[in-house]
Amino acid sequence: MKVQTYALNDTAHVTAYILDSQISYGVNRKRSAMIICPGGGYLTLATKEGEAVATSFLSQGYHCFVLRYSTYHLERVTSLEQTPIINPKARYPQPILELMQTMLLIHEHAQEWHLDDDHIFITGFSAGGHLAASLGVHWDNPDFHQILEQDFEPEDLKPKGLVLAYPLLEGHGGDYIAKNTPKEHLIAHQLADMTDFFFQTQEPSQVQKEAVSILPFINEKTPPTFLWITGQDQIVDPKACLVYAMKMQELGLDCECHLFNNGPHGLARADKVYAKSSTEVNPPVGIWLEMALTWLDGQMEKNHEY
Repeated sequence: MKVQTYALNDTAHVTAYILDSQISYGVNRKRSAMIICPGGGYLTLATKEGEAVATSFLSQGYHCFVLRYSTYHLERVTSLEQTPIINPKARYPQPILELMQTMLLIHEHAQEWHLDDDHIFITGFSAGGHLAASLGVHWDNPDFHQILEQDFEPEDLKPKGLVLAYPLLEGHGGDYIAKNTPKEHLIAHQLADMTDFFFQTQEPSQVQKEAVSILPFINEKTPPTFLWITGQDQIVDPKACLVYAMKMQELGLDCECHLFNNGPHGLARADKVYAKSSTEVNPPVGIWLEMALTWLDGQMEKNHEY
């Protein structure tokens, strides 16, 4: 396996984990790709939702690409005593542009990496789920293409499928956080920064909120999606996942949705290997990964020859 990091700009980079193409003596295979977008409220990036997740997909034969996109805080804030250093260049929609750049980077190197660029999937967690879903509904949006300022075919930006873990799907999530997130949770005190990241104002209009929401933009070109969340999530509204699934169903699009009963926001793999405490170990939820891999196999089997 080769590991290489590609800078997208001063504050964003992609770490590529490229498996050997040879699976047996004299037998080579083109591999599918998985882009991984960690969460962190667009303010920071969750470590356990990056390389830790990539190891699972690597073991199943995916080339993996962990996108560490630009975040609004230049340094991780861990307490209320810290004053965040703001990165104004990271404001929405900058991370979406960086995800688009990642898609184009993979297409550019597909032959070199023995990669099947018809099968590029994206996994996103929380805000990273919002990022992945944003590409899912805006991959053909000329407004984003114009900002990107690159020559490409729009179809090169369309993922084969999405895996969304406790994704932010409604606006910037501020209304739900204000009502449901315990005051002692750090994100409750960082809501102003999240709001500024999206809108550059603390009083966004309903039109502005809908413009960054995912649900209004689901359409017949939205990629197949697997998504999951827990019913006890206090940061992202579980009902939004159900609405997403219903909209996909109404359009006749492939979608699998799992609402687990117990567990907090941000479980990632939900296993003891990468958990920092026992509260992040949740075997009933941890099966999501196996279910997602089965779903991904189904997506590839539709038109993929082995």
